[in-house]
Amino acid sequence: MQAIWKKYSYAIILFTLTLCFGFASLILFSDEEHAYKEIKVEDGDSLWSIAHHYSDEKNMSIDEFISWVQTKNQLKSNVIKAGDEIVIPVEVNNDINTQTFKSELALNGN
Repeated sequence: MQAIWKKYSYAIILFTLTLCFGFASLILFSDEEHAYKEIKVEDGDSLWSIAHHYSDEKNMSIDEFISWVQTKNQLKSNVIKAGDEIVIPVEVNNDINTQTFKSELALNGN
């Protein structure tokens, strides 16, 4: 056993470190798409109005929120249309009632 260790110790250590790094990367950098809320854009919605409503929940500025939504949804501009479905950086289990959002928009005139 010692002969094998002396001969292959570097390879064994490198393999072990690679394996550990691989598992750590999977855990740390995995982006579970299903963990984020997908919303259907309604008439009058804009990225700004959606970001204004939800950005505090993620401790993001409105600009950061809009940038995240554009990147995640592969939007070429910040224009969205009624009927579009977009993913927003709000975890499903922390979701705010959509009806509340629509009511607040109506009250604020947005």
